[in-house]
Amino acid sequence: MRTSNLRSSNVKKKSSKNSIQLILKKSILPISAFTLFATTVYYWNTKTYGLSLECNGQHIATVADGKVYEEATHLIRNQVLPSEKFKVHTVESKIKITPVSFDECCMQPETVKNKLVEQLNEILSSGYSIYVNDSLITITDNEENIKTALEEILESKKQNFPEAKAEFEDKIEVKKGIFSTENIQPKEKVKEILDSKKYNTTPYIVQDEDSIVEIAKKFDMDIPSLLAINNKNSEDSIFPGDTLNVLVSDNILHVKLTMLERLKEEIPYETICEEDSNLMKGHQEVAQEGSTGLEEVTYRLIYKEGKEINREEIERKILNEPIPEKLLIGTKAQEYLWPVPFTKKVTSPFGPRNKGYHYGMDIACKGVVGTDILAAKDGIVEKVSLGNKGYGNHIIINHEDGTQTLYAHCKKVNVKTNQKVTQGEQIGLVGSTGDSTGPHLHFEVRINGVRKNPADFVS
Repeated sequence: MRTSNLRSSNVKKKSSKNSIQLILKKSILPISAFTLFATTVYYWNTKTYGLSLECNGQHIATVADGKVYEEATHLIRNQVLPSEKFKVHTVESKIKITPVSFDECCMQPETVKNKLVEQLNEILSSGYSIYVNDSLITITDNEENIKTALEEILESKKQNFPEAKAEFEDKIEVKKGIFSTENIQPKEKVKEILDSKKYNTTPYIVQDEDSIVEIAKKFDMDIPSLLAINNKNSEDSIFPGDTLNVLVSDNILHVKLTMLERLKEEIPYETICEEDSNLMKGHQEVAQEGSTGLEEVTYRLIYKEGKEINREEIERKILNEPIPEKLLIGTKAQEYLWPVPFTKKVTSPFGPRNKGYHYGMDIACKGVVGTDILAAKDGIVEKVSLGNKGYGNHIIINHEDGTQTLYAHCKKVNVKTNQKVTQGEQIGLVGSTGDSTGPHLHFEVRINGVRKNPADFVS
């Protein structure tokens, strides 16, 4: 071992007979006392002797070199928590230095550090601190306490979602160190602290419609506290435009839940239309009933603070294929139906006659009065006219192919304007209203307003 420049034979003799005591009162342990001690160790360091370290009357360790002690105190200094929130005790302490035999000296700073901490266990203790987003939250004596607390917090957040994956969104660090004993928390307290809220002050501008009651309610504060942190004496001292300090709470730890949700959803069926020349134009027929299918849709959900914040579809699985509906659409042109089923006797055909030109077909026979008049074709009633002149009570129907049919001299009309009628539907009764010489149906077919011979359309 290298000797000190301050060593002399006189110093050696004195060191073998006498001991030096350094009394350090009201020192912050371990830093202040150990710094002064290091100087003394360096002075008494020789090849023949080591130095005995005593604290509070108890032998702690024998060091061989001042550097060993300096490194040991440096290790402690680095591990003692530097925070105003967690303070180190101020204590009455004594450190005694006595020359001893070099054979007993310890060369490892880590060993010396551990012995020092062990001696000061009433005020200092090894432990583990937990930092959340670089802020110190709490300290405990066992790393397992922190692990257990974090696991229990995650499980509690999954209470309503047992299959969810729970994870913290925060940066969490656990650091080993030496701490004031009074700051070390038991296991149950660690969870309580980590699962609590923190409060931050933030500015709020008073709005025209605001009242102190509404502001306090909005930020979950009581009115006296709101007034106090703003140095206000009463509600009357708050006006629109003022900036108030309010407390906003936030969780120390933020948990994100990710889960899968599987829902069964119907698949609508499509309708396939096919033309069918066997069906009359305008008519349709279902050849195959359609039925909805079924599929399982998987979503990935993310919850924060019990609220769904994101939903993403990740998979669709068909359980039952939909069956399409097949619809036959008629293309066959509809023929005209004979309008008076009671008789097919034509008493006056279309064309010229003695008193001029006859633009329709008269259908009549004995006993025809009051019998049914049928729609010759599907259509929409264009006109219903009631009267005792000209056509008398008569009906005009528009058909899909652009033609019109007229039914005149009706005894009774059973349809209304704009009414949809189907071929063969009763629309009135045969009569003799208007300019008529006897009961009959005057029947006309018109194309683009031009009257055609009904005999070309009905048989």
